[in-house]
Amino acid sequence: MFSTRIFVALAIAFAGLATAVPMPMPMRDAVSRRMIQQREPLDTIPAYVKREPLDVNTFRADVPSMSTGQGIVAYSNKQTKREPEPLDVNTFRADVPSMSTGNGIVAYSNKQSKREPEPEPLDVNTFRADVPSMSNGNGIVAYSNKQAKREPEPEPLDVNTFRADIPSMSTGQGIVAYSNKQTKREPAPEPLDVNTFRADVPSMSTGNGIVAYSNKQSKREPEPEPLDVNTFRADIPSMSTGNGIIAYSNKQNKREPKPLDVNTFRADVPSMSNGNGIVAYSNKQN
Repeated sequence: MFSTRIFVALAIAFAGLATAVPMPMPMRDAVSRRMIQQREPLDTIPAYVKREPLDVNTFRADVPSMSTGQGIVAYSNKQTKREPEPLDVNTFRADVPSMSTGNGIVAYSNKQSKREPEPEPLDVNTFRADVPSMSNGNGIVAYSNKQAKREPEPEPLDVNTFRADIPSMSTGQGIVAYSNKQTKREPAPEPLDVNTFRADVPSMSTGNGIVAYSNKQSKREPEPEPLDVNTFRADIPSMSTGNGIIAYSNKQNKREPKPLDVNTFRADVPSMSNGNGIVAYSNKQN
């Protein structure tokens, strides 16, 4: 400790002697310039530049935020560094439609008007789910297919009072029983033809009523002929000749139908018909 103090004292003494010794002018000028240059700031090494601390986002994850260059603030759609405006908060319920007017969030309105920002209340449908309704611009009313501005009151709908199994139709003046005659002079529809035949008995309509089915179209003899009845078993092929049902034959002979060709070959033996009977299969046309 003692030797260090002596060394510092000697260094100060020698420095004072050096400054007290007169120097020539050129040397003085050089020393003064050197001192001025040393007063200027030295070039800073980039590795040792003191960096500014990063902005830390202290907002919650569900709160939108933004950086203004001076820090992280609440998000605003206005580009201003001085004072970001707070976000509009939607205080309406989830089932109530709303919209933003630029000055806040208000109830939804389909009128775009800057002079009257107050939106008009929405039309509320008070009709039951099974009652058709429509909007006429002044509110929701019962549905009507007539578009008339002078008479906005919709006419009542035609109500079908017929049972589900009775066919009906609308004449424009109401719902009446169904009729296939389109006449304005006689709006009363004629009664429908009622089928009184059993489900297993074929029937047809002649225009004057429903009668038993017949393939002959004759007005003089409306009595239909009886249908041909197939008395053959299900495993016996049959055909109709016009006079009745007989055994099937590939020859058009009404007097004596020939019996069908019977295949007597085994299932694993190929066979063919030559017109006179069934023979072993051959690819020669002879």
